[in-house]
Amino acid sequence: MSKWTFFGKINPERVPITLPERMEGHARSSLGFEAKFRVAAHASQLVIDVETESNTDLQTLRNFASDIVRPLADLISYRTGGGFEIEIISATNKETNEWAVFGIEIPILAQARMQQERERGVKRRELREISAADLQVITGNVYAQIVLANFRAATRIPVETGFYCYRAVEAMMQSMKSSPSDDDKTAWEKLRETLQIDRNVIDSVKQHADVTTPSPRLSSQCVAFSSYTPSPAIP
Repeated sequence: MSKWTFFGKINPERVPITLPERMEGHARSSLGFEAKFRVAAHASQLVIDVETESNTDLQTLRNFASDIVRPLADLISYRTGGGFEIEIISATNKETNEWAVFGIEIPILAQARMQQERERGVKRRELREISAADLQVITGNVYAQIVLANFRAATRIPVETGFYCYRAVEAMMQSMKSSPSDDDKTAWEKLRETLQIDRNVIDSVKQHADVTTPSPRLSSQCVAFSSYTPSPAIP
């Protein structure tokens, strides 16, 4: 059994969100494991207890904890006309004395970047440099902007990574058209030819985009998502 407590916050913190009671229940992850959870939120500070029988890695549990709380932020965003985001900062396991502070990097992408550094013999700083030419291309191409915006969303919302990745691919396809009225089929063919990508690769991304994730099953003691107290009041 694994028991972790995650600490995070609801951004932006300048509009403090407080739940009058803790939220608890159990949920099944899209990866197949089940877990019990408890969530407390005070002045936009989050404490999330996760307990599972599965041998799930910590990064996946962090994503799970974030997915549990994200509907709360989404509902508050809808009810207030604002934009709120969930950030999980750290975690601790009292039984094993383990702890972790999470960075901003996606582990598998960071590993791939390190592999590039070793193979190409370049420093991380060089891989992260942004040239004036890069900025000029991005600012002058709306499709490139859509691709990067969706990639950013894919890294921030793990449960919808496939969806946002496919939206990015679709934006690439749209960029192949000479006019909006052009045929999609022709644009897809041009995209695959230009980037030398097999259709099976694109179809595999779409497959992940079409997967739906089961919603958390909450216990009767769970406080409703609408029971929040924004302070100060939002006009």
